Amino acid sequence: MVELSEVFPLMSDYIELKFPSKNSEKVVNYAPDENKYEPPSNLNIYNASKYLKISGIYMQSFKFFEEYKSDIKKLLECNPILKEKVKVEAANMWT
Repeated sequence: MVELSEVFPLMSDYIELKFPSKNSEKVVNYAPDENKYEPPSNLNIYNASKYLKISGIYMQSFKFFEEYKSDIKKLLECNPILKEKVKVEAANMWT
């Protein structure tokens, strides 16, 4: 996670990757129907679970993320130092 936090510094403030044992996680089959939107708030009933593993195949729709769009953009904001380095390198590439 260190490398990831160097590129996306805010991400480590909100996301922690863990690999729990199978018996300590709650597996939820989420969004099983491609023709029916299931809002993320439906997962709130599992808030008491320490580890939640979401299983599903139809989660690629923007509908699942629209409510969290601004939060996701913040989390994926690149490190300012890295952005500056990229600008310098890009300018050197085209000269």
